[in-house]
Amino acid sequence: MNSLSHVTVVWSVIAAAALLLGLMHFVRGVMDRRWGVDLLFALTALCFVGVAYTELLSMHAASAEEWVYWIRWCYLPLTGMLIGLVLFVRRYLGTGRAWLIALLIGLRLLILVINAFHDPAIAFDRVDSVARVPFLGDTISVVGQAVTSRWQWLGTVASTLLVVYVVDAANSLWRRGDADERRRALAIGISIFLYAGIGGVYVQLVIWGVTSLPILITPTFAIVILAMAFELSRDALRASRLARDLQESRRRLELAADAANLGLWEWNSRTGRVWATARAREIFGLGERAVTEVEDWLARIHPEDVTWIRPATREVLGGGGERAAEFRVCPAPGSVRWVSAHGHAERVDGGGAT
Repeated sequence: MNSLSHVTVVWSVIAAAALLLGLMHFVRGVMDRRWGVDLLFALTALCFVGVAYTELLSMHAASAEEWVYWIRWCYLPLTGMLIGLVLFVRRYLGTGRAWLIALLIGLRLLILVINAFHDPAIAFDRVDSVARVPFLGDTISVVGQAVTSRWQWLGTVASTLLVVYVVDAANSLWRRGDADERRRALAIGISIFLYAGIGGVYVQLVIWGVTSLPILITPTFAIVILAMAFELSRDALRASRLARDLQESRRRLELAADAANLGLWEWNSRTGRVWATARAREIFGLGERAVTEVEDWLARIHPEDVTWIRPATREVLGGGGERAAEFRVCPAPGSVRWVSAHGHAERVDGGGAT
């Protein structure tokens, strides 16, 4: 393989960019488990790197046997890439028919299994020769004389179903969503449609022998990767701005509460963590840490009061609503003070209440 060829450079740059994006979002997804879309994007991007690599090797194949060998191996990362894409659309757009998802994933897995046992590959019963054609200033290998497999109709059906699934998911979000959700549906929907609708048809034409051109999955799917990464980056920037705004709001609220000699706190029942202002921690005799465990707070409540505070708290968290109570706390050994508390419970994402 000529490592300095134009095709090698272009495919390597695309694969390197996808690899970097995939690793970045994988780390982000692992660090913040709520961002399932990041892990699905990482799966899609990393499998796409495998597709680009095997596709590049097939274009530089010196024989029919070598060409079909790499095409056969391409189905492994291709399966992971498309399954990741389908699940990403479902998670990110929040739309998509469940039966279509199950059908698409089942069909892609079936194709992968048949490809593993059908020689030389699921797309072909026989590949007798490759042809050399000019492409991007180079000469590359494409399928020459070959017999298309009877199983290839499964790939054609899968490509068609992917188009139907994406159009339906994007249209559902467009009809029910706000301006931001419509933009998201448009960006993701159009990019995947270009890949599945145009790129998918092109690949099918090559496999069925209608045209003698290279199988080009990488360039069209690169558009999808860029669109997905762009939308996730917008979400990350928006979340960062919201976090800064929230921090500023909390600071102002804490200043107002301190002026009124009030303490503020927030308890997430799912994590068991409690955020509190300095005044609230002072009332309970706790340290300087802004985030503590709920047991640290319960340990400072008078033993006679904590017996009814615990069940009363569970009742409010289970049913929601508001609750006011007066009880004693022991901020230090031998000291007791009365506290008047008022709380409001609401459900949070991921289960539990705050």
